[in-house]
Amino acid sequence: MRSSPNLPPLLSLRAFSAVARLLSFRKAADELLISQSTVSHHIRQLETMLGTPLFVRHARSISLTPEGERYLVEINAAFRTITDATAELRAEAGRETLRVTALPSFCSMWLMSRLASFSDVHPGIDIELDPTLEIVSFARDEADLGVRFGIGPWKGVDARLLHVEKIAPIAHSGRTLPLTDLSDEQLLMSRKEQEWQSWAESRGIDIAGAKRMPLNDYNVVIQAAIDGGGVAIGRQLLVETLVREGRLTWLAEPETVDEGLGYWLVSAEGRPFTRAMSLFAEWLTVALAETGF
Repeated sequence: MRSSPNLPPLLSLRAFSAVARLLSFRKAADELLISQSTVSHHIRQLETMLGTPLFVRHARSISLTPEGERYLVEINAAFRTITDATAELRAEAGRETLRVTALPSFCSMWLMSRLASFSDVHPGIDIELDPTLEIVSFARDEADLGVRFGIGPWKGVDARLLHVEKIAPIAHSGRTLPLTDLSDEQLLMSRKEQEWQSWAESRGIDIAGAKRMPLNDYNVVIQAAIDGGGVAIGRQLLVETLVREGRLTWLAEPETVDEGLGYWLVSAEGRPFTRAMSLFAEWLTVALAETGF
């Protein structure tokens, strides 16, 4: 079959979309499960076909050219058209696909063990779960729904609070310490100090002099606490099972320190919910309520 001179290879377009979103050839390669050199080849091939650069290569980063920014808008719109057409035909055939993004910790420590119950009730909906630390762009159609943890809402998305989290310090099983003084402790935290600061302020405890170990993922934070590497803030929804198993111990009673701190359902701003989105949101709300925390 003769190829069209105005129709770039789909693999090159996928590579361009990923690199443009992540602004990283390495991250795009990891996401697409191909080598970084292959990603670079796809981009060079596309730029040669278009006759214009799509990216500006800096010493340690890349950015889109004005032409690349315009092209990205059109490519994402085209991908959305293909996605919608595919979803429409799948729905007519009795199947729908729902793309859900969430933090790896929420997926591994709570969601995965319950997801089969959703599939049992709604066998015609296929869940594509993306456990990621990246902030997914719903405006660029990278997911249908997301579950975010933090103090919302956020600009650029529609957000609904699903579950207010209770938090408290935790450590390896059997550990006790006076919580009036944490100056000699190593505080384990993921990315930001938000939870530690909120809890300490609610108790009137000064943690300014405590040592800190920032870790990238809450899964790693919890494993470090289990291994005796320091004191972490426990999110009750995620760690209660580990406490019951005797792998962690609460150093204080879990409590609500901020009515906005919790798990939020997020979606593209102004986008109407599809049937699959509504059913998953309803199921998730009920499942969280049934925890009793």
